Amino acid sequence: MAIAVAPSSGRKGTTVEDEGLAALQETYEGVRESYIAFCDALRVLLVQLVRDAGIETELITARAKEVSSLLEKARARPEYTSLDDVTDKCGVRIITRYQGDVPRVTELISAEFAVRESESHGADQPESFGYVSHHLLVNLSEPRRSLREWKAFGEFVAEIQVRSILQHAWASISHGLDYKTDAHIPSPARRRLFRVAALLETGDELFDGFRDEVDRVRAGYQEEVSKGDWRELTLDLDSIQAAWTELPMQQLVDAALANGWREVEAGPGKVLGDAKPTAEEGQQKVRRLVTVAAALGTETLGQLAELLENIAEDGSELQKLASRGEAQGYVPFAVGPDVAALMLLARRPAPKSIDLKLRFHPALHEIVGLDAPDES
Repeated sequence: MAIAVAPSSGRKGTTVEDEGLAALQETYEGVRESYIAFCDALRVLLVQLVRDAGIETELITARAKEVSSLLEKARARPEYTSLDDVTDKCGVRIITRYQGDVPRVTELISAEFAVRESESHGADQPESFGYVSHHLLVNLSEPRRSLREWKAFGEFVAEIQVRSILQHAWASISHGLDYKTDAHIPSPARRRLFRVAALLETGDELFDGFRDEVDRVRAGYQEEVSKGDWRELTLDLDSIQAAWTELPMQQLVDAALANGWREVEAGPGKVLGDAKPTAEEGQQKVRRLVTVAAALGTETLGQLAELLENIAEDGSELQKLASRGEAQGYVPFAVGPDVAALMLLARRPAPKSIDLKLRFHPALHEIVGLDAPDES
């Protein structure tokens, strides 16, 4: 697509530059739909790739450059002599939750695409005052580019920017301020902007450290469970997930079914017993159980297990709650964490108030003496 963008001839009326830009516009308008399709396909692919790699991203976008933006760039860059020189006709942005995942994403891209250029913008440059982003220019690589669904895009180039969510916040704000270096900043505001940049960079480091610490704690929990020492673990969301199959959940569910609770078919999020919760609905139920147990003073997994064993072995309290539900026209389902949370609530000393972020069925609130859920 070697459409020249020549400098102005200096003549009145239509200039050589105008003619070149018109030709550039016509050429790009003829292929822009293909770039839109390329961007759409590329975004779907990248979402799948980072998900399969277990990398947490906040946002992945891909957009074909607007015609007006391309012409503006061509006017500002006289060294551009053809449409091929505009390398961001397909612009991709990948925003990671953690700064430590930026190199992981760039390594993934390098493994999956033919990389023409790869560089960090703003890294170790004081004048960047906070703007950091990794930029890559890529083509499709074999064997992907030979696949039928990708053949039309074989020679297309994409510019991919990878940055953390806090780096993205700085980029978005500074873009609005239109300051490119510290020399452009009014002196009275310069110190404040440097402080903001420092805080965001510190925030990135702290978030990475927080994630590392959580990973260490989770690994420690798993080790204690593998050794059979889970009963002394402090009750929290990660410890209960690690030791889930050790808890007497199946025993509790069986007892609930034997005492009038409703049976529910297995499926995503339906935590029936000792099956480890994975789907989001199941995770929410476990979070609610942890909230209830902690609010009622349960400090360790061993204490929780003992309470659940006592409830399952007696059975009378389970039967009583099922009867109350039947009287209200709603018999509760025998879903492991829900049975546990409801029975703990039914046992609590009145008038102990619990602030539940995740609500039960409205009828269950009345059965266990909770305030009616706020419908607002």
